[in-house]
Amino acid sequence: MSGAGVGHNLSLVVDGRADYTYDLNDYYVREFGDFTRGSVAFTIPALDDGPHSATFHAWDILNNMSTTTLAFQVNS
Repeated sequence: MSGAGVGHNLSLVVDGRADYTYDLNDYYVREFGDFTRGSVAFTIPALDDGPHSATFHAWDILNNMSTTTLAFQVNS
């Protein structure tokens, strides 16, 4: 994870909404002794009941991007 270029951050987009886009660089903690692994702990704002999605984007120092999307359901 680099964060070295414009837009080259670890980011989260909730429900594809620009107002629910978060830069997670400061929340990333690498696993000691393994530069290929790490974790992020971040709390998103309360969401309405129903289906939602969380899309994660990550860049490495070789300019490779990876994206994954998690679908989830909010029930009060």
